[in-house]
Amino acid sequence: MIGFLNAYLFDQGQPAYQVAYQEMALGYLKQVMPLYSFRSYNVALGEMPISPTECDGWIISGSAKSAYEEDQWIVSLGEFIRSCHHQKVKLLGLCFGHQLIAHALGGEVRPAEQGWGVGVRTFILSETFPWCGDDQPGKKISLLYSHRDQVLALPPGGESLATDHFCPTTLYRVGEHILSLQGHPEFTREFASARYQARRSMIPPLIFLRGQESLEEETHELLVGEWFRRFFR
Repeated sequence: MIGFLNAYLFDQGQPAYQVAYQEMALGYLKQVMPLYSFRSYNVALGEMPISPTECDGWIISGSAKSAYEEDQWIVSLGEFIRSCHHQKVKLLGLCFGHQLIAHALGGEVRPAEQGWGVGVRTFILSETFPWCGDDQPGKKISLLYSHRDQVLALPPGGESLATDHFCPTTLYRVGEHILSLQGHPEFTREFASARYQARRSMIPPLIFLRGQESLEEETHELLVGEWFRRFFR
C-alpha cells in the first residue's frame, strides 16, 4: 500500500481543479504502478497519517502552496517527512513535495530569480541511481512543469541526479529511501494548460506563450513512472 499525500486540495470549498488533480494523479500512478494499491490522505485539509509505517511508502503531491509557508498542515507534513527519513521509509516527492522534502530536511527552497517555469522542459541525467534501469548519464528526459519556487540547496545527504538550464536541482535522492523531482509527470497537457491560464496574470506573457506552445512536445512520464515502480519495489 502506497500513501498518496494530496497537498493540492487545500481549499475547504474544494474547487473543481483541486478535486480533479487527485483523480488525475492517481490515474497516472495506477497506470505506471499497476501492481500497487493506493490510499489517499488530504493532508492540506488536515488528514495526516498516524505513522510512517501506516503504508509501505509515500508520495507527496504538487500544490499551489510553498514549502516555506507556515500553514499548520505544511509544518505537520514537514515533521512527517523527518519521521519517514529517520525510519528510512520510502518517500517520493513531486514538485511541491520535492521542495518540501528538501526544506524539511535542511535544504533551501525559495522563489527562483528566473521566475516562473511552465511548459515542457528537458533535463539531463548526470548520475546513475538504483531505479534508473538502463537510463544512463546524458539521457534527456522531458516533463511538464509549473513552478516558481526551486530547491536551491540540497539537504544533508542529498545527491543531485539531473540538471536543466532553468532548475539545476530538478531530481535528487537521499540514500535509497527518498526520490524527488521538480517536474509533473502526473499532469495531463489539458490540466497543465488550464493551470497556466488560471495563473496568466502572474506569468510574464512571453513565458506563458512559450509554455503553452511547448505542450505539443514529447514528454516521458511513462519512463519516469518506471523509475517510481522500481523505487517502491
